[in-house]
Amino acid sequence: MEDKCKDLEYSYYEMSDIAEHFIFRGRDKSEFDYGSGVKFNTVEMHFLTGIANNPGITITQLAEEWGRTKGAISQIVKKLEEKGYIYKEKSDENYKITKLFVTDEGMVHVKAHLEYDKISAIATIGVLLEHFSPEEMNTFYRIMSVYNRVKYYSELPVTEEERQILIKLSVRKAIEDVFGKE
Repeated sequence: MEDKCKDLEYSYYEMSDIAEHFIFRGRDKSEFDYGSGVKFNTVEMHFLTGIANNPGITITQLAEEWGRTKGAISQIVKKLEEKGYIYKEKSDENYKITKLFVTDEGMVHVKAHLEYDKISAIATIGVLLEHFSPEEMNTFYRIMSVYNRVKYYSELPVTEEERQILIKLSVRKAIEDVFGKE
């Protein structure tokens, strides 16, 4: 594996740091108005939009799609439901399955968010295209797509011992994020 990386421009640490900052920047709990007059944190808005794009999706499906636990998804869903942006319905086929849908009020926020993302993406891509070719941009997005699958969906080619070390480090990082460093 190391031989494959020797010709890259950045160190392992630098590559990991750049990718983590790229992926997690803006995914904090600070709130933002996407144009509907109501503030959302990034996670809530993207989950609301995800439910709108997949009417009837379940908590389990959201957890799989976003690489999060069902417990974490349930907390976000509860907040969105309490605010009146989504509602739940039991499946006709299986009463144990609960499907999620966006309310009319929730759709107002989703539409504002999609318009915001469109304007923001066009502006961002315009600036990036001043520095990179379309081919480089396509390569970047392909790399980030694979990176997300590897990083968050257990496609990492490591031994079981290495995987356990990574899990312990991830748990330690999560605890530090919640409770602070010792």
